[in-house]
Amino acid sequence: MEPFTHVDLQSLEWKQPNVGGRLYELHSAGGVVARLHWRSKPGALTTAEAAGSGWVFKREGYVSSPQVYILSGSIEEGAEAQETGHYRTERGSSGVLHLAGGRDFRWTRSGRWRSGGTFSAANGEPLLHLRWKPSPFKAGAKVEVLDSTPTKLAATDLLLLVIVGWYLMRLKADDDAIAAGAAAAAIAATSV
Repeated sequence: MEPFTHVDLQSLEWKQPNVGGRLYELHSAGGVVARLHWRSKPGALTTAEAAGSGWVFKREGYVSSPQVYILSGSIEEGAEAQETGHYRTERGSSGVLHLAGGRDFRWTRSGRWRSGGTFSAANGEPLLHLRWKPSPFKAGAKVEVLDSTPTKLAATDLLLLVIVGWYLMRLKADDDAIAAGAAAAAIAATSV
């Protein structure tokens, strides 16, 4: 994988390599930068990897107010994992990402049908946007890192925001699909 410190930040894009797969790749002009892989039911256990780094996302709670714990390390048997941060939903699909060391970032849903999102600093200054990239069979998003952001954040924090942002977008899409399926089942059950 390409080291994040060597990446053209304006060329970042999330792609799904296989139709229906639960693996997503962050691409730059130079190749793959990171991967996000769903290991179990919607977001309950998800891993992310980048050159020299790895994280595990563990989701607790569902649809209305999930909390996500972010651990550095891997899911290998006996591997040491340390909490890097956690995300807590507030007011619908927005929330706060608390990283170790006391850094907070606000996630806000944005775009048409609230399908994208923006991470902002604690003071409200936008840092990056993720915009859904429509495709008939594969999920993807364009990442827009604002010009002043790289000078305000360590590269590892910026990379983690890009990964967590995509994770939250996919989590919301999965939750919406589950809710739509439940609604359709309820309607079908009452029309019999």
